Amino acid sequence: MLLLVGVTVIFLMIINWLYRFLRERELEKNKTDQYMQLQAYIMEIEKMYEDIRSFRHDYANILLMLDEGIRTGDLGMIKRIYEHSIQPTASQLNGYSYRLDNLINLDVSELKSIIASKMLIAQKRGIDIRLEIEGRISEVYMDIIDLCRVVSCFLDNAIDAALESGNPMISIVLIHEADIQTIMIRNSYSQAALEGISVDDLYKRNFSTKAANRGLGLYNISRVLHSNRYAALDTRKESEFFMQTLILKRAIS
Repeated sequence: MLLLVGVTVIFLMIINWLYRFLRERELEKNKTDQYMQLQAYIMEIEKMYEDIRSFRHDYANILLMLDEGIRTGDLGMIKRIYEHSIQPTASQLNGYSYRLDNLINLDVSELKSIIASKMLIAQKRGIDIRLEIEGRISEVYMDIIDLCRVVSCFLDNAIDAALESGNPMISIVLIHEADIQTIMIRNSYSQAALEGISVDDLYKRNFSTKAANRGLGLYNISRVLHSNRYAALDTRKESEFFMQTLILKRAIS
C-alpha cells in the first residue's frame, strides 16, 4: 500500500512538472509571437505617421494652388486640383479611418497584438476589415493564452473564408460591460464552400473544409471553451455572413 501511494505521489509530481514545463514553453512561444506581431503593428503605425507627414506637406501646396485658382476665378484649375489631389488623398485617409485607430481602447497587449497582426494580414490580402471597440478594455475575463488561441483561430478562419467570397469583408466588435465581455467576428464566405455543412460539423474532430490534417483548429477551440464555465460561444451561418460570438463572464470569486 505504501509503495502504491509513493508511486502515485511521484506520478502526480511528474504530471504536475510536465504541465508547468509545457505551460512555460507555451508562454515563451506566445511572447515571441506577440513580439513579432507588435513589431508589425508598430511598423504600420510608423507608416501611417509618415503618410500623415506627407499629407501635411502636400496639403500646404494644395492650399496655395487653390488660393491662386480662387483669386483668378479659374474654375478649371480648381476642378483639376480637386480631381487629381484632393479626392485621391481623401480616399487614402478614409482607408485609415477604420484600420487600427480603435485599438487605442484595448489595453491588453497580448490580445491587441493578435488583432493588429491579423488585421494587417487581411488588409494586405485585399479584405475590407473593420474594428469597433465599445468601452475601454484593460482586462479580459478569460485566461489570456486561451483567449488569444481562440481569437487567432477565428480570425485565421475568417480570413480564409472571406477570400473565397466575392466581396471579402470582416468585422470585429469588442464590447466591454461591467461583468460581461463580448467578442464578435463576422465575415463574408462562399455559400458553395459550406453547402450542406452544419455549424456542428465544423467543430468535429478532423473535420475540415480545407486540405487534410487541417481539422483540429475549431475542435481544439471547442475543448478549450467547454472547460471554461464562464465562456459561451454562439456560431451562426447566415445567408451571406458567418458569425462567431464569444461571451465571457467575470468569474465569481
